[in-house]
Amino acid sequence: MLLRSPPSWARHARAVGEWLQGWAGTAGQRTFLAEREGSRWRKVGYREAYELVRRIGQGLLTGDWTPPRRW
Repeated sequence: MLLRSPPSWARHARAVGEWLQGWAGTAGQRTFLAEREGSRWRKVGYREAYELVRRIGQGLLTGDWTPPRRW
């Protein structure tokens, strides 16, 4: 028995970084992560998260990564 799906499936992201890059380009200011800081929320948008991920990755590759000041 051979089963086929009628719809063609869209291309899937190869890795989370690809997915994050896409959302950074289309919805950069939208909140990606949020955490409570007392009575307020600290929010990180898709664009900011993508930039941080790229900085961390590049730093790990070159061996000179230092954490962002906010951490």
